[in-house]
Order: sequence, then C-alpha cells, then structure tokens
Amino acid sequence: PDIRSEVPGLALVVWAKILVSDAGRVGLPGKDTYRAFYKLLHSERMSGYHRCLAALCLSVACRSRAAVKAGLLEVGVLHLVADGLHSSKEVPLRWMLCLLCAEVCRDFEAAAVAALNGGASDALLVALGDSSPEVRASAVYAVGCVLAASVNGIGATAQGAPVSATVT
Repeated sequence: PDIRSEVPGLALVVWAKILVSDAGRVGLPGKDTYRAFYKLLHSERMSGYHRCLAALCLSVACRSRAAVKAGLLEVGVLHLVADGLHSSKEVPLRWMLCLLCAEVCRDFEAAAVAALNGGASDALLVALGDSSPEVRASAVYAVGCVLAASVNGIGATAQGAPVSATVT
C-alpha cells in the first residue's frame, strides 16, 4: 500500500483518540484545522470508518466553538450530512453524521434554520426510522438541537450567545 493513502487515516485515528479522551482540555491546534477534517469527511477515497472518525472529530470541535460551527456551515457541512445520511450504508457513519448535524446546530440559529430549510431536515426525518437504534437516537438528538435553536426565531448567532428558549 502507498503510505500517502494511509497517513490521513492514521492521523484521523490519533486525533479522534486525543479529542475523545481529553475533549475538555485539548483543542484543535490551528484556527482552521476543522477544514482538514471536513475534507477527510468529504473525501470519497476515505473508508466509511475514517469518514466516521472525521465526523466525530468535527462534532467534538463544534462543542463550545462558535467559529468552527460558522465555518462548517459556510463550507456546506449540512449538505454533506444530508447526502451522507441518504447514501451511506454504514451505521457508524450515519450515527456520527447525525451527531455532527446536532453539534453544528446546537445553540446556533443560523445553522438550525439552514438545516430546516435544506436537505438536512429530510435526511434527519428518514434517520428517525433507521434500523439502527444508535442512528435513531442520534437523529432524535439532532432534531432536538435544531428545534431548540430555531424556536420562535430565538437562538444564538455565530458569536456564541446561549439559546434562551426551551422546547417543551
């Protein structure tokens, strides 16, 4: 095998382990590092496993990082989520795509509105009926995040103001 094709996957595994095990203390090193994970998630050359890890890394990067959420929204992550949910046969990837949608939209009104007005909402509705309980649970979380951030136009901006509405 060509080492150049293995390096992105190995790096992704390392980053996923670092982010998941130390999410509270470790941040992404560079301002736009999330773009590299987005490219890996978007790459058809990557395996479903590696794309799943890229989605996980992006989900963790979105936690309390309004700039990452805004950047991902700008590059079209919600379209990628919708396409992946409709086309992927792999349960872990669908699961992490729902989680990514949730984390991008959580407390971020612009992303929630984009999810509602774009293909992500249809993809999440389909995911609610997925055969996998993990995908269904993640889709429920995503729908909750989208609705909470978009209720009555009350939500957060990319500046990170907290959402002041509660869905009942």
